[in-house]
Amino acid sequence: MKDQASRWRAFAQLARVDAPGGPPRHALEDPATGLRYVRAEWFGEFVAEKTGPGIADAVVRAMPPLGWTKPGREGRVKATQPGGRQTLQWAFFVIPVAWEDR
Repeated sequence: MKDQASRWRAFAQLARVDAPGGPPRHALEDPATGLRYVRAEWFGEFVAEKTGPGIADAVVRAMPPLGWTKPGREGRVKATQPGGRQTLQWAFFVIPVAWEDR
């Protein structure tokens, strides 16, 4: 996430995931830290698909006390195309290394 060119490539890949017919949704993993980044919107949609009405909001609110964090104040991360003007910005949850083993 600290390298602009790498972050742009990863975000551009996520943008293709959003495209019709794109590959399945997934998390980004920072190979330098092992942290995983999951788009907050995707996580909420996944929970909503698997549960009933109103549950997704409660689950999303429950994740920070369970160890998931958000970068910065709002959880937004921005990628800027190197040498270009395009930007992509989304809200993420950050999942600690081996979180699911706790």
